[in-house]
Amino acid sequence: MTGRPKPSRDVWIRFAVAFAVSSSLLLGASFLIYRSASLHRDTMVRDDEAHAVEMRRQAVSDFLRSTVSDLALFSDLYGVRAFETASPGWREDLAAEAIAFLRERTAYDQVLVVDTLGAEVLRVERDARGIPVLRSLDPYPVDVPTEARSQIAQDGIAFSPFALATHDGTAESSPTPVLSVGIGLWEDGAYEGAVYVDVLASALLREFDQAHPQSGSESMLVDAAGYWMRGNDPTSEWGNLSGRPVAAFATAFPNEWRRITASDNGQFETVGGLFTYSSIHPLAEMTNAAAGLPALPAFASAPETGLDVWHIVSHVPISTLLATRYFGLSALLIFDLLAVLLLAGVSWFVVQRTTRARQFRTRVVAENADLFSAIGRYVPKIAARLRSDSSRLARLGGESRFVAVLFADIRGFTRFSESHSPDDVVATLNRALSEITAPLLRHNGVLDKYIGDGLLAFFEPRGSRAEAAQGAVAAAREMQTAFTALQGDGAALCELGLGVGINAGPVIVGNIGSEEFMDYTVIGDAVNVAARLQAMAEPGQILVTEAVYELVHGGLPVEATAPLFLRGRREPVNVYRLRWDT
Repeated sequence: MTGRPKPSRDVWIRFAVAFAVSSSLLLGASFLIYRSASLHRDTMVRDDEAHAVEMRRQAVSDFLRSTVSDLALFSDLYGVRAFETASPGWREDLAAEAIAFLRERTAYDQVLVVDTLGAEVLRVERDARGIPVLRSLDPYPVDVPTEARSQIAQDGIAFSPFALATHDGTAESSPTPVLSVGIGLWEDGAYEGAVYVDVLASALLREFDQAHPQSGSESMLVDAAGYWMRGNDPTSEWGNLSGRPVAAFATAFPNEWRRITASDNGQFETVGGLFTYSSIHPLAEMTNAAAGLPALPAFASAPETGLDVWHIVSHVPISTLLATRYFGLSALLIFDLLAVLLLAGVSWFVVQRTTRARQFRTRVVAENADLFSAIGRYVPKIAARLRSDSSRLARLGGESRFVAVLFADIRGFTRFSESHSPDDVVATLNRALSEITAPLLRHNGVLDKYIGDGLLAFFEPRGSRAEAAQGAVAAAREMQTAFTALQGDGAALCELGLGVGINAGPVIVGNIGSEEFMDYTVIGDAVNVAARLQAMAEPGQILVTEAVYELVHGGLPVEATAPLFLRGRREPVNVYRLRWDT
């Protein structure tokens, strides 16, 4: 038992090409799809970070503006500007309003009212439990920095990080980071004092955090000096109020900090990750909010306070950014690996099938070529016809055509075969038939069949019927010339001769016989007449009918013979003997 044959080199080459093309298309398509998805995810991250930064900037701006609005509301609604002309119990009434103000607004830690000299008129602050309580109703000096006092007097608003004094005049730091915001009290263009509130930094940061709580990035609020107000280290929050920490944003990201301070907003990527930032000017925000208040012109605080500009920064670490970009890459690689293995199997199967199909077709074509080559050696023209119209192979019947029919027979061959060995007989016959067949093929004759020591052929007209007759006559003359030359080459052929009969007329050309065995031939009266002429021809003679003679239009060296009465025909047939040796 033999095993399956090994694949040929051609099979391996086809497999390699098919596998390379299919896998390249698969990998290329998956790369393009994954690349598109990765770019989409990256764009979504960038857009989300830009949106988050803008929402946080807007939240800080709204918070600062609301602080100015609350101060203006308190001073106008509760009559702080008219406290000098109020009733004797005006301080108690004002204290009650201040307590109510702090109860409603949890973002503030203390309310302080001072007069034109900076003396404390009223102080309400939260205790350790966060409940607003009155600390003093007596006019004590307040440790308000000279800079802030002059700023209030000149510009009507102050915004700076300082600790307000206690009622006994000693300064103390707030237990939590705060921002002190003051607004001037004016009456008929004259400065009458100021109202201050301590804003809890935690309230501002709470608004900052809640602006976009779902973000997976690190959100930071950084002051002008590069210190965290809200950062990734809770102990360093609001560094400008609770003391400068050692670690700061500008220290952690020095290169990024230089790019952030160069413009108000933007987005860029470094080895540290994706940074998205936007700037806000708190003094300008509050000044704009106070634009509608009387005698409150715009101003700018001292840069060293760190409050003149804040930076809202969003940071996506490079690890998170890469994880987002390459999300699903491992699954894609596994899928591609399995797909490539599957493609290898499919490619091998397809190549094997196509190779076998190609080999089968090649074998069939070769077998058909051999078959038609063999048929062609028997009946050359018929083989060509069958090849061009294979349907003729499968059906009986034929079609009517006008042809010139030629019969040829070797005279004396029966007597020759009796006196010679079979080998000599066959050799002599093959040689003679080969020589007389060649002229038929040269003049486009169709060799129908060999009949013993003779043959049957017919000539179809290509352009006119005369061409068919002319071809038959020319072939017959060359056949006699060739046979005569054979007789001169060997003594054995001298006792033989060739008789030829030619007729022209309508015949049936097609398959004759049965479904099991059929013969492609010509039949009809014209065939019978040609056969009778060949039987009557003597060795070396060519007999043609009047139909052939008329088609050739004379000019032939012929001799008229007496009309012949052929068996089965009532009318005689005019016959001409064609001279071929002139």
